[in-house]
Amino acid sequence: MKSDDNAPRQLKDASVLIVEDHTFVLDLLERMLTSKVGVLHSARSAEDAFYNLEKSPGLAHVVVVDYHLLGMNGLKLIEKIRASKSELLKKLPVIMLTSDNNMDLYRSAARLGISSFLIKPAAVATLVEALEGALAGRKVAVPRLDAKQMADTVAAFPSKPRGEKSDSSPSEEAELPVDEEVKRSSRKNPPPRSPVDFKT
Repeated sequence: MKSDDNAPRQLKDASVLIVEDHTFVLDLLERMLTSKVGVLHSARSAEDAFYNLEKSPGLAHVVVVDYHLLGMNGLKLIEKIRASKSELLKKLPVIMLTSDNNMDLYRSAARLGISSFLIKPAAVATLVEALEGALAGRKVAVPRLDAKQMADTVAAFPSKPRGEKSDSSPSEEAELPVDEEVKRSSRKNPPPRSPVDFKT
């Protein structure tokens, strides 16, 4: 039986790049997703992520980026990716994962063609669903300027799927902490880490 070349790439066969400067959050994301994706990469800054993507445009099939990063923020990173000379990067699916439930940020990111806009804390099931949607070519709609319509749009991305009860293990239900909790981890002196850590 001939495989369908137009079928979306399976998550197990996909390469995902996480851009996150909080050590604790990055480690948690890696634990949540390592067994679910083909290859997991990480970068602790937007600058390092963009450098490596420019160097190897096929590095990732999906990028998950935080908005608040030391140096260039996540929105600027998406802008640089969309302005790249590489056609692969221009079309690269991007998911924004942030603690900012902000309508202006959502609208700006949506205009850049993101696949999902997720609010921390995010459950594993929500992340997996967003990654699968990104691989399938899903993009969020650019909301209108009406505040109520924008609020309804952002509300469509809950931390956990509505009405869903999970009987998975505790690790499957782990959630990303909000920024106040993350501040307990050491941000001033993070351990040395290469620009992109290749995870297999």
